[in-house]
Amino acid sequence: DIEDYDFSNLNRDEVQAAFTIPVEKLLNKKNWSTSEIDGVPSLEFNGGPYPVWGLTAFILYRFLQDVLKRYRVFFDHEVEQLPSDEEVMSALNRHQSRDSLDAQKGGKCIGGDD
Repeated sequence: DIEDYDFSNLNRDEVQAAFTIPVEKLLNKKNWSTSEIDGVPSLEFNGGPYPVWGLTAFILYRFLQDVLKRYRVFFDHEVEQLPSDEEVMSALNRHQSRDSLDAQKGGKCIGGDD
């Protein structure tokens, strides 16, 4: 169970916040968007206590597309259609520019508190 996980082992240089998100929120397409930060599009999940973006959002998206859809018989509700692979890849490719902008500014976002 997640309640038994020892969150004190997290590397604070890499992780600003750890949190859980119910699967139902991950499957709700209204919680997903492509946003722009400094003119750079980025895939973003906004259904939890913090926004999830960048590589983490891409991994969540691929998990939902590739794993959960195969097992949707276990859910009481229909799996909603998430952004297309083309939309995600376009946002991810352009997200690299955001990383460059963060590096130029001397910072990076880990947990979404920016």
